[in-house]
Amino acid sequence: MQGELLGGFFSRNDCNGKGFFRYNDRMKSGCKIFCLKRFVLFWMAAGMVVSPLAGMAAEETRVQVSGAELNYIEAGEGRPVVMIHGNHSSLYVYSSTIFDAVSQKYRAVAIDLPGYGKSKRAKSKMTFDEQAAALHEAFARLKIEKPVMVGHSMGAAIVLRYILNYPGEVHAAVLTAPYTTPFQRIRKIYRVAKIPVLGDLFIGTCVKPIQFFRSSGAWTKAGFSPEPVDMGYTQKEVRLALQRGNFKNAARNMFALRDALREMNGRYGEIKVPVIILAGDSDLIAPPEEQARPLHEKIPGSRLIILPRAGHLPMFTRRDEILKAIDEAGR
Repeated sequence: MQGELLGGFFSRNDCNGKGFFRYNDRMKSGCKIFCLKRFVLFWMAAGMVVSPLAGMAAEETRVQVSGAELNYIEAGEGRPVVMIHGNHSSLYVYSSTIFDAVSQKYRAVAIDLPGYGKSKRAKSKMTFDEQAAALHEAFARLKIEKPVMVGHSMGAAIVLRYILNYPGEVHAAVLTAPYTTPFQRIRKIYRVAKIPVLGDLFIGTCVKPIQFFRSSGAWTKAGFSPEPVDMGYTQKEVRLALQRGNFKNAARNMFALRDALREMNGRYGEIKVPVIILAGDSDLIAPPEEQARPLHEKIPGSRLIILPRAGHLPMFTRRDEILKAIDEAGR
């Protein structure tokens, strides 16, 4: 999709390349301050949305690991299926969509990554190696062996990092709307947000007005486009993504993601476990021709499923297809 999107608020013509969005100067609200003048919804590229608590039967629990305290939910029995969210997100992206269905057949586990949702991390910066190590330790403590790992957007990169670091310990992987292709430039909103002191001021005075997008629905529409927005989204959970600590950790993780993808890109061919990749053909955040298809071509024996007229959030709109992929991976 070329040109303008959503009434001229966003454009895909930024020098970051296709799949990125920039804030358009037509914005005529109070949000038109220096830090938002060319605001990019780049953070959506790694799975920015979170979802409501409604329908979540599993109780949240914590597991202490080196350098982090991880929040997770668990239900069901059988082969473990571990679900990893994307950037600016949390385990709720699964708990409100496919978690209950997965728990009917498998031991379903959804985890908040270190520094996201209700998880904590001791270090302000964590590499993907360190985040994978935190998951590895959590799996050992929870006696999770040979899981199917499900990763969305940036979460797909976390899953691939885990598979490369711990070969033979994952049964299979299901990657939805993966964001796994190396990139160079990181937008100013992230560079400023991670600066000590100044970053806190920036988030408090500039990022908070971004909730304008929440109320207008613009960012949510971009995530779901071309499909209807799931009305189960709650302002409470969107605010969670914009909280100071969560936003700072998400900003730092963009740098960690960049570094990890540079190294992993040449190693995808080493992956030996079954990998199923699902991508919407209309994904504006992680276009499949730039993300899912190149990944598929590099992983031997992987399977690519292109979902017609689907966007970046198939957990909400194409649940049956994802559940079928999990069943296939769980065999």
